[in-house]
Amino acid sequence: MSDWLTQEQEAALRRLPSTLIEVAFPRSVELRLHLAVRSVPRVLRASNCAVAATQLQEAGNVCLMLLVPGTNQLDLIGDYNRLLRWYPDVPVVAVFDRVSSSSAALLELGRNGVCEVVECGELEVVSTVVNSLRRCHAIGVSERIWKVCISCVPESLAALLRRALQLAHEPLTVALLAKEMKIPGATLRMRCASAALPAPKWLVSWARVTTAAYFIETYHCSIEDAASALEFPNALRVKDLCSEVLGRGARIAQPRVSDCVDALRASLRKCDFRACQLV
Repeated sequence: MSDWLTQEQEAALRRLPSTLIEVAFPRSVELRLHLAVRSVPRVLRASNCAVAATQLQEAGNVCLMLLVPGTNQLDLIGDYNRLLRWYPDVPVVAVFDRVSSSSAALLELGRNGVCEVVECGELEVVSTVVNSLRRCHAIGVSERIWKVCISCVPESLAALLRRALQLAHEPLTVALLAKEMKIPGATLRMRCASAALPAPKWLVSWARVTTAAYFIETYHCSIEDAASALEFPNALRVKDLCSEVLGRGARIAQPRVSDCVDALRASLRKCDFRACQLV
C-alpha cells in the first residue's frame, strides 16, 4: 500500500469518529491499522480494558476496537463484556485473526454489542476500514439519538423510526427505507396516512435532520461540515429540510436535537395508535 491517502480517502476518514481506541492489539496488528488510517482519525493504544475505560472517559467522538481473543485468553471476554456494559453507546469493532482468534469469543462479543467485524488481514485496506468504521459509527450515533426520542414514539412505529435513524448517515429515500423494512413503499404511505402519522417522506427528512443536528451539537462542527459528513448536496439542503421538519418559515442555521424531538412529538399527537400497524 502507498504511504499517502487520496483526497477521497482522507475525506472519508474525517467523517469517522475522531478517536479510535485499540484494546490489547499486538504490535503487528496495530501497525496495520496505522497504515490504513494514517492518524486520521487518531489512534490510542490501550493495553487492557482498565486503560481503555480511562481513555473513553476523556475522549469524545470515539470508536472502540477489540481484538478477539484466542482460546487460551477467553478470560478477556469477561473484561470486554464489562467494558461494553459500562459504555453501551460507544460503537465497537471486533478485529478477528483467522489463526489465533476464537470463533466462540467472537459470537459472545456479537451478543454483547459489537457492531462490526474486520479481519486482521483487511486492516491495511483503507476502504474496508472506512466502511466498517462508518457503519459502526452510524449505529452508535443512531442509538444515542434513539434514546432521546424513544419515550414519545409508539411501539408500532419504533422499528421504522429506529431503522431510519440507522440509515440516516447517508442519502435516504422512502423507497430505500421501505425496502429495508420489507414493505412496499405505497403500502407504507397508506398505513401512515390511515394512522394519521406523518408521511414517510417527513420521517425520512426528520431522521436526516436530527442526525445532522446531533453532529453539530456533539462534535461542535459547522452545518457545512455536518452536511459533508452526512453526504447532503450542500448546507443549504440541510437548512431546507430543517424548515420542512421543524415547520418554520425561516431556514434554520443550526438545528438542535431537542427541536427535532419536539417536532416529532408534535407530529404524533393526532396519531391513532390503534390503527398504527406499519410493518
